[in-house]
Amino acid sequence: MKFSYKWIQSYFKEQLPPPKKLADVLTLHSFEVEKIEKIGKNWILDIDILPNRAHDCLSYVGVAKEVGAVLGIKPKFSNVKFKVDKKENIKDYLQIEIKDKNKCLRYMARTMKGIKVGPSPKWIKDKLISSGLRPINNIVDATNYVMLETGQPLHAYDFDKIVGEKDKKIIIRQAKDNEKIITLDNKTFYLDKSVLVIADSEGPLAIAGIKGGEKAAIDENTKNVVLEAANFNSKTIRLMRQKLKIVTDASMRFEHQIDSNLALVGMDMVSGIIQEIAGGKIIFGDLDFYPVKTNPKIIKFDKNLPLNLLGIEISEKEIVKIFKALGFKILKKEENNLTVEIPTFRQDITIPYDLAEEIGRIYGLDKVPTILPLREISVPEKNDSIFWENEVKSFLKELSFSEVYNYSFIGEKDVDIFGYDKENELLKIKNFLSEEFKYLRPSLI
Repeated sequence: MKFSYKWIQSYFKEQLPPPKKLADVLTLHSFEVEKIEKIGKNWILDIDILPNRAHDCLSYVGVAKEVGAVLGIKPKFSNVKFKVDKKENIKDYLQIEIKDKNKCLRYMARTMKGIKVGPSPKWIKDKLISSGLRPINNIVDATNYVMLETGQPLHAYDFDKIVGEKDKKIIIRQAKDNEKIITLDNKTFYLDKSVLVIADSEGPLAIAGIKGGEKAAIDENTKNVVLEAANFNSKTIRLMRQKLKIVTDASMRFEHQIDSNLALVGMDMVSGIIQEIAGGKIIFGDLDFYPVKTNPKIIKFDKNLPLNLLGIEISEKEIVKIFKALGFKILKKEENNLTVEIPTFRQDITIPYDLAEEIGRIYGLDKVPTILPLREISVPEKNDSIFWENEVKSFLKELSFSEVYNYSFIGEKDVDIFGYDKENELLKIKNFLSEEFKYLRPSLI
């Protein structure tokens, strides 16, 4: 993912190391920076986020936390504020119905009235472009901006295009066989029951977690919107994406199972930004389906584990400092153990060894001394079969023979030449790579 150096710098009062130096720091402690490119007065870092950290670091907030932890400085994130109109309630206008509760882990909806669609301000456009996204309009750009910052995908629907006069309803359900949707990029897809959709009473509004539909798209005439922040089962999104052959920024995040608690963070931020740049009033109340809440994990950590695992002795003070820099909370200190609370955005931390690994990489694996292992070297017992095998090989080699290692597979051509019986003599490979490697060879000939 492409990250703007200026955008990362905006989270810190302290001046960060120059772009190339920062890239070296991230590569040593967190993720490899594959490329650094200067565009205008800014630098773009192409950071290879590993799959086990995609749930929190496919976002500027996630990368800024990493930078802060490694450099020992604290990032400061924006606190977006917004006003709510308590004269009206969302439940008077909209309902949600979740028909597939196993695939939809959380679904939030919020409504805004009286917004004005137009071009985004320059600061949003610049940030989107620096991260490889194309500005569209202020509403869509706000959702994309918040996705880049927090890692939470969001979507906005034109409220008035959702079918229903008084009691409009958003339904999360399986698609019907051969059900049709035209997406925002004007492509037509015919769906089946394996695909999860966001729909109204008439038909699909979006392919859940992947792509919005044309039906309720935001345009220059939009006045009222429904904001969506959701979380879906990662396996569901991955299978849908592979089936439909669609890769989007949203699907990339959902299929790595982001934190369900991010939905509210993203919803609040996008609400404040839209109100700031497009006006409008936020209707009181949220529709929030969240049956199984994600809670912080508690891990008991042995303070001697870094020594036993990494071979370096790190003081309790240094361990606590690293944990706090990573956003972990120390609940209890004992003689040999620490009880640590892991925030929900770090889903990759599940066992004490994960914590030891975090200590090692933040402390610096380059600081771990290189020590050769001390082992007794004994002469092995003579193995006659290996000895004579080598003697025979050496003898044949001197007679100008060559030893070869052949493939363990044969193809149709070999079958025809040697006249093998396909039914009784051959085993066919289920997922053969090519016609030349279709069967297991039945003979060394």
